[in-house]
Order: sequence, then structure tokens, then C-alpha cells
Amino acid sequence: MSKRKELRTRAVLPVKMSGVDSSGKSFSIVSHTLDLTLDSARLAGITLHLTQGHTVFLHRFGVRAKFEVKWLGAGSRKGQCGLKALEPHKPLWGISLPQRQKDKFWVEPTRKDRRRFPRHACSGGVDIFTALEYPFWAEITDISASGVYARTFNPLPKGTLVRLRVSSGDFRFETHAEVSTCDPAVGMGLRFTVMAPHCLSELRDLLETLRVSFAEAGELEEIIVEEALAEV
Repeated sequence: MSKRKELRTRAVLPVKMSGVDSSGKSFSIVSHTLDLTLDSARLAGITLHLTQGHTVFLHRFGVRAKFEVKWLGAGSRKGQCGLKALEPHKPLWGISLPQRQKDKFWVEPTRKDRRRFPRHACSGGVDIFTALEYPFWAEITDISASGVYARTFNPLPKGTLVRLRVSSGDFRFETHAEVSTCDPAVGMGLRFTVMAPHCLSELRDLLETLRVSFAEAGELEEIIVEEALAEV
């Protein structure tokens, strides 16, 4: 069990990282944030060899700020890293962040917990909208009450936040989602996060046509139901 000292704000923002890797080679790459606090950031898509305590620079809107590498992801968090701001006064992000708040205890889900709802074969497609690129289309192969699997040769990094427009037969719905699994050259699992009530109803009807009892899928505790979905 680990305790976060501050409440994090989810934000997918493109950012350039530069510095010197653990082998002494200079680098400059484009990455993106997953969440932020006033003096820290969690990034994804990191393929460099860094070490804890390493100093790196983040660049955005012509501002360069120094950060310290606090942790490097492994297992389900491979490709992620946590950074502490060494120059928190610099206006790097261009968005408002809440003042420091105490967060709840957070526990990494076990492998057994990660797929709570059974998947069911389903044909159709999904338009995937990200904050970094133009939307792209992918074929869906199965769906559950909590997510969908999209077949694509270039899956997005695990943890990426996206908006989806799912279509299967006569059914259409939109939802925000997070990339939960990434299978290179195969596809990716997308976990639903925020959905409008009418979209949740459309998902329910789709599952019913697949002879799936929505009640048997379990309570959707992780999906936030909102009246309107913000455009990416």
C-alpha cells in the first residue's frame, strides 16, 4: 500500500524532455504527461535509460524547467516515470492546478483484479481521439461493461487518456477511456472512465444484443457518469 501526498490532476499534455541518460548520452524526446501536481509530474512513453535522482529538463511553450527523477515504472507501469519539480515557480503547463490536498490511500490492483468483467466478441470500429495526434480508426474485437479491445498495429502507451467513438451495428456511443493494456503490433485494451447517461444506455443495449445480461457484468463503480462529455 502506498500513500500519495497530494491529489493529482489528470492531464495529457505533450512535453519535450531533454538531458543526459544513464550512459552519458544527450537526448531530446517528445513525451506526454498523465497527471500533475504543483511540484511534480507523471510522464508516459519513456524509453530512455534513466536512474533515480537523475536531473532532466522539460520544455513547453518556450519555458524550460528542471526536474528530478523520483521513480521509474516497471511491470504495468513500464515506460512511466515520476518527476519532482526543482523549479516549481516556472509556468510550464499553462493550466490551473488545485492547491495541495491530501489524497486517499491507493493500492496497485492485482493481476486477478484487472479484468473484472468478462469480454464478449463484438465486431465494429472505434475512432480514437488523443491530445497529441489526429484521431485514428481501429477495429474492435471484443467488448465488456468496462472496456473494449481495439486492433491496431501501433497501440498507444499504457496509461494514455483518450476519447472514443464506438460503433457496432446500429449502436453508437462515446466515452472517455484509458489505455489499460498495450500489445505491440497487435492492439490495446481501453478501459471506460467517463460516459454520459445516454451513452451508457447505448452500451447496455449493445451488450443485451450480444446476449449479455448487464446486471451480471457487475456494478460500474469505476465509470463516472456525466451529462456531457468534453471534447478532446
